[in-house]
Amino acid sequence: MLYDYHFTLNRRLWEQGILRLTNEEFVRPLDYSIGSVRNQIVHMMSVDHRWFARLMQQDIPPNLDYDAFPDRDNVRKAWDAIEANMQTYLNSLTDRDLSETITYMTSRRGQVANERWRIMVHVINHGTDHRAQTMAVLYMLGKAIDLEQDMMLLWWDE
Repeated sequence: MLYDYHFTLNRRLWEQGILRLTNEEFVRPLDYSIGSVRNQIVHMMSVDHRWFARLMQQDIPPNLDYDAFPDRDNVRKAWDAIEANMQTYLNSLTDRDLSETITYMTSRRGQVANERWRIMVHVINHGTDHRAQTMAVLYMLGKAIDLEQDMMLLWWDE
């Protein structure tokens, strides 16, 4: 259910905001956070991809390079593939899997361990933060959107 929230809000961000941009607006450097809308979106999918590799106890892929994604279509193709991979993994989990402890290395803290469910909640929280940052960048471009991120409102609409 939490990942339904994550995926639904990501799709709404694309539909209401990103698809309204020209490609020039999509990649335009801005002096906020990590820059352009493209950079925000590539960062979001890179983080999702890397954390899910940890969850699956796979080698951690490098951060995605912003410049490897020159336009929306290239970003969306990669985005959809990463989301599909995440959904496949999520569908394979059992309740018991959620409490399993995952040990992994980080650049900030060295070796750490967390229950799988905590990592999964972190990914959703990170997405919420960067959707908000993306909305701020859209505002800076004169393309403000009203994307309500309150989880309860989404659940009330179910």
